[in-house]
Amino acid sequence: MMRAGRGTVPATTLTSAAWKELCEIPATTLADVIAPGVGAQLDFTAGGLTFAQFRAFFDEAMAAAKKIEPICEAGNKYSVDAHFAQLNGELLLAEIKASAVYGALAPADRGRADAFFELMCLKEGATLRNRNPLHPNPLDSAVVANLLNFPKHLFGFPFGCYSTNGNESLSVVLFSYREERATAAQLMAAGTAPGGVLYVVSAQEEAAGGPPPEVEACAARLSMPFETLAEADLRGGGGGSKACDAGRTAVVMCDLDCPSLARVGAWAAAAGVGLHVHVSDGQLRALLAQPSAVHLELPPTVRSLSLDNGFFRSGYQLYRDAGLRDLHFDLPYFWESQCVVVCALARFSFSVFN
Repeated sequence: MMRAGRGTVPATTLTSAAWKELCEIPATTLADVIAPGVGAQLDFTAGGLTFAQFRAFFDEAMAAAKKIEPICEAGNKYSVDAHFAQLNGELLLAEIKASAVYGALAPADRGRADAFFELMCLKEGATLRNRNPLHPNPLDSAVVANLLNFPKHLFGFPFGCYSTNGNESLSVVLFSYREERATAAQLMAAGTAPGGVLYVVSAQEEAAGGPPPEVEACAARLSMPFETLAEADLRGGGGGSKACDAGRTAVVMCDLDCPSLARVGAWAAAAGVGLHVHVSDGQLRALLAQPSAVHLELPPTVRSLSLDNGFFRSGYQLYRDAGLRDLHFDLPYFWESQCVVVCALARFSFSVFN
């Protein structure tokens, strides 16, 4: 349901917050993910940020980043001419100013954007670019956390992540649901098929040809069976052989504009299955095009949400609980752990045999 105002990020319970903090101790002790003392936050308002607020945020974040010795600089520094950053920044700035999004800005907003982009592309280009997301420092963490605050405010979710594009966002969420279902079913016989996706098709979608093809493609990429159920069948209390079943269904999906969104969520929750909503770029633009600031109040049974790229350059994922979010974090952490182990073994072998 659409509400007036910019929305808020829901607070988690004290128990949940304490458990999350406990689980993140191994990461925070590395001092390369969170910078203690970085207090500035970008506050998203209808009037926007002033350049002074924008500059103060980056000044504080960069000062904190300089105080911490990086553990790994892979992909961050390049042995090239000192003028490369300036040249690259000028090309990037020219690309931004030639874009349709920049051209659509009002004159006053364009002047403010010029100051933002010049800071990012020219004045601090060598420091603020060439980042490596596998090895975040305090500056990366502060920027990403504040960017995620915008979709969290807009849809009212406490946890969020970003991805390269909307298909990746949807894929990693489906991966988390598949892993969660596999963990719950680990005592089942070997060879059990991965949990599938059950998509409830609204009447509007059915008239337009069915769910977006990329949804089924993302499920197929993860070897997750994909089934559809007409909204009318659900309203009638049916479902037949496609009834939601926690034993074989990893996640239920439906469209953001589905009239029966609350009913679908309650139906999925009764079967012990989470409900995921994938938001198209057109739906996001319709929200942002409202004459005044608005936010969406979604049923609490919507456990996760992914945003397609378009208006935003990246895709985003939002979660009600950190447990589901964390299930797709294993790959980069596993990769980094393997690198550390391999390097340690290599050093040990060199010291023993030389």
